[in-house]
Amino acid sequence: MFEQRYLLALGGFGVLSDLDKFLGIPGALHSLVTLVPLCIGLIVAERVLRGRTAYSPLVAGFVLSHPLIDIIDGGPVPLFAPLIDAGIGLRYPMQVSFGEGPLGIVFEGPLLALATATPRAGFNTYGFINAFGVTSVLLFAVLYVGLERRSRHTSEAAEATSPHHRIER
Repeated sequence: MFEQRYLLALGGFGVLSDLDKFLGIPGALHSLVTLVPLCIGLIVAERVLRGRTAYSPLVAGFVLSHPLIDIIDGGPVPLFAPLIDAGIGLRYPMQVSFGEGPLGIVFEGPLLALATATPRAGFNTYGFINAFGVTSVLLFAVLYVGLERRSRHTSEAAEATSPHHRIER
């Protein structure tokens, strides 16, 4: 599935921003004031050390996508901390009522609302182990192992039926 398996590990950079919760400085690693220089530094470092940029733009994409996903998830994300403490997030206040109205369905309230709040220690935290997390990890592992096994089996079968395949005695 992944020709270079270590590329899969780069996806871990997508959760780098949540380290600020462990450091007790909520929002510090969700701020563009912190993340943009960090990403630029990674890109420059790879360019200087390797002579090209191959992986650092991918890492930067993972790192910078995290605050966006958190905004969509409700936030608050302090995009300019420590310059501005307030964070933003989206809320979805629309209520759907069935069995009412001319079509049997009524939508009440706005679809989307912008919410602001100041992140604080312990705010919007989550546990390491919950049903969704365990299920996701198990599903990913089963799919990865199954696809890897199928890929290996397919390539072995193709090699065995190849006209260039020799049986050595």
